[in-house]
Amino acid sequence: MAGSFLNRIIIINIKSKSMPIVKANEPLGPRPVIITIYGDPGIGKTSLINTAKKPLIIDGDRGVSRAILRKDALIIDRWEEVQDLEKQGAFKPFSTIGIDTPKAILDDYMMSYVMRQDAKLRGNKLWAYGAIGDEYRLFMNNRRQDLADLINICHAKKDDDTKRMVPDVTGQTYQLILRTSDMIGYYTIHNGKRMLYFDPTESTVGKNVACLPPIEVPDKTDPTFRTFLADIIERVRTAIASQSEEQLEAMQKSENYQNEIRDCETPDQLTKLLVEVNALPDWLKIPLRKLITDKAKEKGYVPNKQTLCFEIPAGQPAANEASGVPAAATDQGAKPASPAPVKPATPPVDPKEDPTGIVTSSNDRYAAFGGLGMALEMDRVTGFGIFFEYEDINEWTEEQYMAELAKAHDAKTESEKKPKRKKATAAAAH
Repeated sequence: MAGSFLNRIIIINIKSKSMPIVKANEPLGPRPVIITIYGDPGIGKTSLINTAKKPLIIDGDRGVSRAILRKDALIIDRWEEVQDLEKQGAFKPFSTIGIDTPKAILDDYMMSYVMRQDAKLRGNKLWAYGAIGDEYRLFMNNRRQDLADLINICHAKKDDDTKRMVPDVTGQTYQLILRTSDMIGYYTIHNGKRMLYFDPTESTVGKNVACLPPIEVPDKTDPTFRTFLADIIERVRTAIASQSEEQLEAMQKSENYQNEIRDCETPDQLTKLLVEVNALPDWLKIPLRKLITDKAKEKGYVPNKQTLCFEIPAGQPAANEASGVPAAATDQGAKPASPAPVKPATPPVDPKEDPTGIVTSSNDRYAAFGGLGMALEMDRVTGFGIFFEYEDINEWTEEQYMAELAKAHDAKTESEKKPKRKKATAAAAH
């Protein structure tokens, strides 16, 4: 490829304004939203752009003439026209830039443009697709610097491999659009109503960071249709900002708990923290419980299964133990031997497919062992469970882990059968 073309693609135009660093304890401000909407031809995709705030449609599909509520549009013949308008700042007055469709822009305008810039691309399709992907990325980044929201309007097609409906986008740019879009919605007619679905399904690609439910698109005569997409964009922007604030608050809470765990000096303090930590969401709870485990190991505390509290082992002062967390105390305060591998009573249970719900992911390893001498229900309520049952659980092989999981699975299944048997016996007696 010609050096000048590569340089034009990869050089970032650094503006004179400062680029402030956002501190970890500072909330993130509003940012442009990128939404991709795909659906069948003629359903009214282009018209949706006209319901956004101060929109400009870059019309590569010549669909503006068929749209309702017509707004400003750029009907191009060559990609150089878009670049000239960029230099003039013609896009800056618009709040929303709609691209209709990315495939038409890529295939009909960008492809011929990059080949005019570098004739070598005519003989190398792979390089050509990479070049138009870079050009599209550059255009998107420039619009985001202008703080404009971006709407990609795409036709739908069925993927040959997954058999799902996906946006019809050329080459590597498809992955770029999937990655950069905040929302990806499938626009279709269901039961006579125009519906917009953002959640991914087995038959459609989707992306729904704002957790929006299926949305019925109002009729063109409905007054709410005039601001339909503008309202969705604001809902998405608010949801993203809210999630950022919640994540910041959660990180601060986690940091506070970490400091408290490090400062614990008594079993009672550690017990109190464990109760509080168990009320947190899993993604916060699991790492904090691991810290509590390490702290108990450091201080030499053991859990009392009757009182559900941490204690100092009988006949043993609280002290750091190089050998790890002591298990449930014996009369002399000694540790029992680590368990030997157990052959599974049933075929190993895949954690991702465990019907009992004992395991939901590899991160829930500790919660999987309710059958190892402590009730599973107690584990769910107190968080102790196998956490302190065996000091070397993290060193177990996958075979040992799956064997114990199968054992716990059998124990739980058997316990669930017992009440049913009693009930059946009582019924037979009558």
